[in-house]
This record gives sequence, C-alpha cells and structure tokens, in this order.
Amino acid sequence: MSQQVVLITGATSGIGHQLAKDYALSGFKVWACGRNHESLASLEAFSNNIQTLQFDVTDLEQAKAALSDLTPKPSIWIMNAGSCEYIDDGEIDAELFLRVLNVNVMGVVNCIEASQSQIIQDDHLVIVGSIASEVALPRAEAYGASKAAINYLARSLALPMKQNGVDVSMVFPGFVETPLTDK
Repeated sequence: MSQQVVLITGATSGIGHQLAKDYALSGFKVWACGRNHESLASLEAFSNNIQTLQFDVTDLEQAKAALSDLTPKPSIWIMNAGSCEYIDDGEIDAELFLRVLNVNVMGVVNCIEASQSQIIQDDHLVIVGSIASEVALPRAEAYGASKAAINYLARSLALPMKQNGVDVSMVFPGFVETPLTDK
C-alpha cells in the first residue's frame, strides 16, 4: 500500500501547522503550504514526510503554479489558510473586510480552482470553517461573514463533487489557541 498524501494550506501557523506535524507523525506524506519561509523550513526540518510549497493563496496564478501538478498527488485536500482582523465598536472598514474575504474566501476558491483537475474519485476535500459562521460574535463581522461564505461553498460543492466520488467536508474546529485567536 502506498503512503497516503495530504495537502494543507495555511500550514505556517496555528491549526494548519499542527495538522502538518500530526499527519507527518502518523506516516502521511504532507504537502505543507504557506507564505512564511521560516515556518515552512521548520516543518521540513521536523519530518522527512513534509514537503513544502510557498505561495500566497490570494494570488490565483501562484496557487495554480504551486498546486496544478503535484507528485505524489494528495488524496486529502485541506483548505485551511485563514485570516482574522477585528472590527471595533461596529465601525465597518471596507478595506479590512476585503483583506479578510480575500484570504478566507478567495484563497479557498483559488486553491480549489488550481487543484480541481487533480481532485478525483475517492479524494476528500476539507474546508476549515468556524462556528463564527453560525453564531454572531462581537468584533468578528468580517471573519464570520467570510466563514459563512465558505460554509455555503462547501455545502454547494458537496453535491456535484459527490457525483464524481469526491467527499467534501466542512470542519468547525471550535476555539483553538493560535496566533489568529490571540488577537
């Protein structure tokens, strides 16, 4: 039996960083994706099972260049990259919203488009969401809206992808102490 392969975006910190380590320790081959060179290098040093890809999920061309032809090909695709910026006192800031939506929504969309030719029957697409998509949280207007968007995306993609034998899951990890939540 060949080694199972997982791809994880947002692997340079928080949940993605821990997932990369945990999968590697479990014997998986891991494609760890992120922007932070030092963090990616530390993952490669952590395990021979980890191979890294440095790119920005908000840049479709970078995502395509990184994800369009992976060998070995993942069978688990975890779209985890995310960002959060908080809004104080309900003061809407359109630029802040755009930054968060760009990473949390378009980053997922870009990575799915870039890898969709490789996501085949018996693969599993996992999109990491947040309970903030279901429960209004103070200061998290942009973050919650972005996670609601990918929640809808995951549910709507699940139908046609299931017809092709691909499982789609939306994961709500709950509150996890990470650099993102430390804000």
